[in-house]
Amino acid sequence: MDPLLAVDRSMGRLAKWLRLLGYDTVFDPGMGDREFLSLAEQGRILITRTRALFGKAGEARMVEIVDGDPKVQLAETVKRLGLRIDRSKAFGRCIRCNVPVEPIERERAANRVPDYVFETHQDFAHCPRCKRIYWRGSHQNKGLAMLESVI
Repeated sequence: MDPLLAVDRSMGRLAKWLRLLGYDTVFDPGMGDREFLSLAEQGRILITRTRALFGKAGEARMVEIVDGDPKVQLAETVKRLGLRIDRSKAFGRCIRCNVPVEPIERERAANRVPDYVFETHQDFAHCPRCKRIYWRGSHQNKGLAMLESVI
């Protein structure tokens, strides 16, 4: 089973990339320290750059990331937690909401994606919370290649 993750408010790009890889990653830039630490009670691994938070969640597993570069943060997180890239799980979560995306009928994507995308793609998914539309395209392969090169 994949680990449940939580990323502190200073690492939004890291959260986005972990979600792109399919990892359930809580991130809220408005979340206070106490609320962030309480996520450990859900069994989440806490990832933080804030030294003052490190070790304040009791026995919870915490990972302290020092570097400010999101690519280095990703590489370090993957290495320290033993995460892997599973192409079958990649792009399975909304990068905004962290909710698993669901397939939708092609017709429901009409007028919600660029015309070219609608004309050239058959399969679409959406986030049931924010309604963002997703589709498999070259951007996904490029994104995964970039993530793989970082990792």
